[in-house]
Amino acid sequence: MTETKQDDNLLKIMKEARHDETIKFKTSDGKDGNRKATYEDPGIGIAMRIMDLMNTGDDEGDFGKMFQDMMSQVLIEPRWTYEDLEKGLPESLHKKQVAAKNKVGKDVKIEMVWPGYRTALQMTMMLERPSGASNMHDTLVVLNREVFRHNGQPVRMEYWEMGHEGYGLGMKAFSEATEYLRDVLDYNGVLETLTTGLRFLSNTVRF
Repeated sequence: MTETKQDDNLLKIMKEARHDETIKFKTSDGKDGNRKATYEDPGIGIAMRIMDLMNTGDDEGDFGKMFQDMMSQVLIEPRWTYEDLEKGLPESLHKKQVAAKNKVGKDVKIEMVWPGYRTALQMTMMLERPSGASNMHDTLVVLNREVFRHNGQPVRMEYWEMGHEGYGLGMKAFSEATEYLRDVLDYNGVLETLTTGLRFLSNTVRF
């Protein structure tokens, strides 16, 4: 009888620590989709350690690790890892091209490749630094290395300067790349599921 009561109390505690959300998103064909997501309070120590990754010092944050830890210690359903997410991403979303004219009127294709979820989340969340300061230059440096391609190779900053094919297209490319990353992160409700978890975790620490 005592063991049964203890088991019942444990189940009650576990139930109180969990929170269900219905995540709504658009499917790849534009239809409305949804899924149930379940989050579990990991305890204030783990929650604080995860939240601390939003500002790791020197106005930087490690959002790639933050979401990794959240998936392993907070998100109960669906169970995800970065590897799972990569395997579930359609091949059609691994690349994108955008036609544009550079500053001297030459037709150019802005070529982009998917850098992986961890890198994409880090770049997307660091468009502004933890202090709120703009982070455009350093983001473009990473985009040049991880996302933009020319003849199959990463581009350098000078690619967007006078005398090169990308002349005058730097800001357009920046905008196209961040939109591309956001669109892929939105696929299958991944970003909404993760950011909902972040809000849940924030409330756990606050209350």
